[in-house]
Amino acid sequence: MVSSVSNSSGQNAVADILKEQNKQVEAQRAKNNDEQKRQEQLNAEQAEKTAQTQQNIDESRGNNVNISV
Repeated sequence: MVSSVSNSSGQNAVADILKEQNKQVEAQRAKNNDEQKRQEQLNAEQAEKTAQTQQNIDESRGNNVNISV
């Protein structure tokens, strides 16, 4: 009976470790997803700034290519 109790305790300890590892993996995934979204936002902002800068350069040269109909 003692070995049965001891074995059960060992299984519970392993289960607890696995649960903790799963929590850590999920936390890292969430962190990675947040970082990816942040990078995508930064890239979009940089692309917008680049386009605005190019438009400003074109306008200063008199080469405004923004044609309205």
